[in-house]
Amino acid sequence: MSAIASEVETAAVAERLRDYVEAVEAEDLDRYGQLVAHDEQLAWYGSMPGQIVGWGGVQAAMREMFEGLSEIRIDQTDLRVHFSPDRQLAWATCLWDFHAKAGEEAVLEPVRCTWVLERRLGEWVIVHWHKSVGVPG
Repeated sequence: MSAIASEVETAAVAERLRDYVEAVEAEDLDRYGQLVAHDEQLAWYGSMPGQIVGWGGVQAAMREMFEGLSEIRIDQTDLRVHFSPDRQLAWATCLWDFHAKAGEEAVLEPVRCTWVLERRLGEWVIVHWHKSVGVPG
């Protein structure tokens, strides 16, 4: 794989993750749904108890989050993207500063993110992610 092709693929994954952030910030569930798999293999692990599996579960969790929060802003840093040898899977890590309001209360959470994306019909689709709140150092 040439360096240019690798840069193009890395940029495509980074763009998909930026799109994810923008959809969450806009509280746009339709746009959000265009970025993630709509099957039962979709999985979200996080600081909440258990896991959320499948598009229906993720969709319900996101609706609940959008109803409980406003003014969402995500500052993403330290994005690192890696690929499987066949270039059909990508995984990425990054850090978020998640800002929002819960009622009148400001929320700021340092979040550590891990992503898994699969190339489906030439497009990168998010199939799994894990987000956890960082422990203050």
